[in-house]
Amino acid sequence: MCIKSRVVLQRAFIICS
Repeated sequence: MCIKSRVVLQRAFIICS
């Protein structure tokens, strides 16, 4: 599954596990 996460630094990254 891939999840989209947002950081406080306004960066968007996708985590696939």
